Amino acid sequence: MSPKKDIIIVTIVVVLIGAAGYWGFIKKGMSTTPQSTQIISQEGTGDWKTCINTKYGYEIKYPADWKVWKPGAPEARLASCDENLHIIAFSPDFFGVPIEKIQRFDIYVSDQEDLKETIYKDIKSLDEFFSRNPNLLSIPIVKEVNVDREKALQRKDSKLFLFHNHSIFEFSFNNINESELNKFLSTFKFTK
Repeated sequence: MSPKKDIIIVTIVVVLIGAAGYWGFIKKGMSTTPQSTQIISQEGTGDWKTCINTKYGYEIKYPADWKVWKPGAPEARLASCDENLHIIAFSPDFFGVPIEKIQRFDIYVSDQEDLKETIYKDIKSLDEFFSRNPNLLSIPIVKEVNVDREKALQRKDSKLFLFHNHSIFEFSFNNINESELNKFLSTFKFTK
């Protein structure tokens, strides 16, 4: 064989080994997800208020003594569910409380329009969302849950992701225990 053919063959083999290793890394990261858990209990949410977001097609309940906020710079402001915001936070208070002590539950939605100029353009599943950005798996997945019949993956950093209707839903929470988190997630419903 000529040296050129040897170089081409070696290059192809290296590329194939690299692609196989990358694919194995992605699958290994995804396969470390613990077994699936179903969120079903709405016990204790009877007096909660309901937030309906018609633009992004969901509704969720939140504690009656909590408020709806639009987080952002320079600071958060009170908001309304009727504003159909792509990011919304629920918290008893954002002001006068040290940031590390704020209780909050946030929903951030990236729809097809938001994703069209990103690496996530035309994604079709949550697995594809994670595979297009391996850095998302640098923080371990600690749990897989079902939220309104959709698979959701919860990372160790208190973020939970799910894919529905060509949109990525990211839930983040702070100073909320597992029981309260399950209450929030059990009331989340897709409306379209």
